[in-house]
Amino acid sequence: RGFRDFVDTFSITSSVYIKYSDFFKHVFDALQSDQHEWIGVQALDLEMVTDWDEMQKNLDIDAQDLEDERCTQYAQEFYRCMPKIKRLLLKEPIEDSGSLANKMANIYAHQLIQLISPNPISLLRSKLCPNLTFLKLKLDLKVKPLFLPYLRAAPLKYLDLFNVPPEFSWAEFYDADGCNIRFENLHTLCLGYIATPKKKTTAGLSTKDSDLQKPRFIYYRLHFPVLSILRLYSCPAACEMLYCQEYFKNLSRALIGGSIDSVARAIDMGLNSPAELKVLVIEALSDQDKLFYDTTNALFGKQNATKSSFFLVDSDISWIDPEAIQWPMLTILCINTPIDVDKYLRLVARLPSLSVTAAHRLTVSKEICIMYGSENTVGFKDGVSEFADGVSGNYSKASSQSSIARVF
Repeated sequence: RGFRDFVDTFSITSSVYIKYSDFFKHVFDALQSDQHEWIGVQALDLEMVTDWDEMQKNLDIDAQDLEDERCTQYAQEFYRCMPKIKRLLLKEPIEDSGSLANKMANIYAHQLIQLISPNPISLLRSKLCPNLTFLKLKLDLKVKPLFLPYLRAAPLKYLDLFNVPPEFSWAEFYDADGCNIRFENLHTLCLGYIATPKKKTTAGLSTKDSDLQKPRFIYYRLHFPVLSILRLYSCPAACEMLYCQEYFKNLSRALIGGSIDSVARAIDMGLNSPAELKVLVIEALSDQDKLFYDTTNALFGKQNATKSSFFLVDSDISWIDPEAIQWPMLTILCINTPIDVDKYLRLVARLPSLSVTAAHRLTVSKEICIMYGSENTVGFKDGVSEFADGVSGNYSKASSQSSIARVF
């Protein structure tokens, strides 16, 4: 019994070669056989391998393997054995509101100082722990309306919310101070909004353009006096973040991603001068060329005071005109989409501060291929030239997604 009192972190990580439901049955049986409490354990890490391709091939995992009732039973047994958990990390392959991760989060929510879950979580309590300092959460979009328990803004030091709908309200952080919400200790803020797809309306405007004409009423004013790191993905047109420019002047790091429309809002927020700037563009249409040039030239232009700037392009920019580019402060450039090798070289030649560059889908015109004795398109991937029947023959979407994951 004695050693249990000195264990402060309990980490359970599964093997990919064991079935999900069997794995937790073994854990449950082990906990039941030990009737003592692990009173010293403050942190619980519960992590299941999430390589879906490997699991579906070898394990035949079904989301119904672990029924709701058994999930509740397992969560209760964890709480009996480890009642003093303050930090909870949950990662499992089943993204379902009845999953074990969801049950665990809810049973411990009232006492947690740190809660981390890349799985969609639906928290059922009206309040979380008043001393919560670290929250990393993927919101459960199946719950309508979207519900978050009341959260005290002041103690939070790290806030990371993913799957955030454009209409998200900060009301859950409200603390009876007029219309102000003060994140006095928050040093890292990450918001991953759900991208709004563009659809043409009968008037010829996109739905996103139409939304701009009907801005959502902004009621709360957010305050981030010590914010150091900001990560913002697919920032909507009507967002409280657009009115926080005064707190973004001294950021050490800013990561901005989404369509060129949402990235352009970074200019309005004054996000072109952190010490380190990372930008990801996943959509930039050819008819948005002016917006693309204006936005990127502002982010990576001479007025940019950043020491390091990274630009990852995961959108078709084959239409780009290198002569319109003014990125003298850009230090790292990665292009994951097809671009003509001649155009790419002319672009790189205009970037005096560039130290690292990667282009995963360089193409060569058919005329040049014929000149060198091949009618096939030549592609370059990861620095290796390849001959393929077509440009798409040497490209993996997974490699593109992994590049994005490494940056954001």
